[in-house]
Amino acid sequence: LDRPALMLPEPLAALILCESSNDPKAEGAAKERGLLQIAPVHKPRIAQLGYTWDDMFRPEPNVHVAAEIFKELGTRPWTCSP
Repeated sequence: LDRPALMLPEPLAALILCESSNDPKAEGAAKERGLLQIAPVHKPRIAQLGYTWDDMFRPEPNVHVAAEIFKELGTRPWTCSP
């Protein structure tokens, strides 16, 4: 599967420290996963992008999914949203 190079929109880069303390293995109270704390509600989108739920603990897939969410919803899905 051919995937684009890791591209991180600036607002997401700023959220990583707040959301996960830069820990790719972070898990939130509502089972959010990884650097950008991807929520379980996004499992269909994760699968559509060719990833598994467990992939959300890997930095590149986590950021790719977050970037797709960001394109549609901006920073609203994140607790640390400005």
